[in-house]
Amino acid sequence: MTVKSYLGRGAAMHVEIPVFRAKRSVYVSSPWISPYYARKLVELASSGVRVRVITSDEGREQRESLKIFRDALRPRRRLLGLIRDKSW
Repeated sequence: MTVKSYLGRGAAMHVEIPVFRAKRSVYVSSPWISPYYARKLVELASSGVRVRVITSDEGREQRESLKIFRDALRPRRRLLGLIRDKSW
């Protein structure tokens, strides 16, 4: 079995294709995730792939990414605060 490691800012280009082609699950552990990748991971989760993320909460852009994740987790609500999707 071959194991490859990629470090630093350019690491994303080496793992992007396999991650976004995942059919079952994706596990991401990174101290920093850009808003672009946060949206891509949310899209992937919306398509039925199980996505788990471990990250930090430091930095302005990182807070934007965390907001993207948080908003994706909250159920959509109607006018009076009623939850639209009954699966919640």
